[in-house]
Amino acid sequence: MTNLKDQMATDSEATPEVDEGALSTLMSLAEEMERLKEIIDEQDQELKDLRKRYDEVRKVLIPEEMERVKLVNASGKGSFTLSSGAKIHLASDMYAGYLKANEASAFEWLRGEGHGLGEGRVGMNRERQILGVGA
Repeated sequence: MTNLKDQMATDSEATPEVDEGALSTLMSLAEEMERLKEIIDEQDQELKDLRKRYDEVRKVLIPEEMERVKLVNASGKGSFTLSSGAKIHLASDMYAGYLKANEASAFEWLRGEGHGLGEGRVGMNRERQILGVGA
């Protein structure tokens, strides 16, 4: 790292008198900023990892276990209550998608099958997840 005072001296022909105390404070603050940035980056990664695990537990592991112990009904819904009083609710939703070029025929087919959908967008993917945890 270049010494700030030396860098300032090379930046101008006439170097003004530099307050060593102010320069020391500036350097301390810059070093603190650098340390804080490193901590923030580490915490961001940790939070990303926690969110990934949370989603895995919420969207995959709990629903699979609920099915295994027969807590999910035929409609894909289920619930149970923890000893803390918190309630866990499972829902299974299905989304459909289509190419924009096939939009008219997709909606025609859906209406023909009795699905009175408006002209909204729908995406194809089956998602099961815990809807809520609460007392």
